[in-house]
Amino acid sequence: MAAARRGRRAGDAEARGGVVRIARTPGHPRNADAKRYVARWWLRGRDPELRQAVLDTGATALTPPGRLVTQRS
Repeated sequence: MAAARRGRRAGDAEARGGVVRIARTPGHPRNADAKRYVARWWLRGRDPELRQAVLDTGATALTPPGRLVTQRS
C-alpha cells in the first residue's frame, strides 16, 4: 500500500488517515493490509486516535505481540 509506506516513512498524517479509512471499510480489497498497518503503528507510537481505530476494527499486528493491544504497559 503506497499510502501506508508514505505514512510510515514521512509520518504523513493524511496518508495514515487514508489507511485508517481503508481499515474501517470492510469491503475494501486492502482492508486486511490496512488493519495490520494500523495495529503496527499503534504498537510503535500508542497514538490515541490509532488506538480507537484498533478498537473499532479489531486490528492485530503480524509482528509480536500479534494481538489486540489497547492499554499501555
